[in-house]
Amino acid sequence: MIKKLILIVFIALTIILQAVDIERIDLSKTVDASYDIEIKGEVEKPGVYTVDRSMTIAKILEKARLKDDADISSLNLSQCMYPHQVLVIPSEKDAPKKISINSATLEELDTLHGIGPSTAQKIIDHRLENNGFKTLEELMEVSGIGEKTFQKIRDHICL
Repeated sequence: MIKKLILIVFIALTIILQAVDIERIDLSKTVDASYDIEIKGEVEKPGVYTVDRSMTIAKILEKARLKDDADISSLNLSQCMYPHQVLVIPSEKDAPKKISINSATLEELDTLHGIGPSTAQKIIDHRLENNGFKTLEELMEVSGIGEKTFQKIRDHICL
């Protein structure tokens, strides 16, 4: 009985849907295909650009042409931008350089506040013995680096 009822409802809905003229909606027409964004900073052609909504930052920067000292290391070049967004390209000179505790030389580590040549060598030895640092906090496992020293250098280091 229930199967017959379900079958009758299904047939009725099918007939009704075929009789009704359903118009498909093209959603691409509801969103602008292009929009304006602003690029400034270390580019040869700063200004407002009209870009396609699927255009990546890499493609946009091709239009604006990067200057030689542009620092794009913090950008996701495969990302798309949004309408009215501003992209400021910093200079390598402006970007504070962090020292990688996983690849820095003894001399580079020695420039950190509170880290001398012997502690710098201990950092290098520790990373070699442990296949590198997984977190910044692991640096406190190195003899001679406590919480105080770590807090002083934390903003100047990276993995």
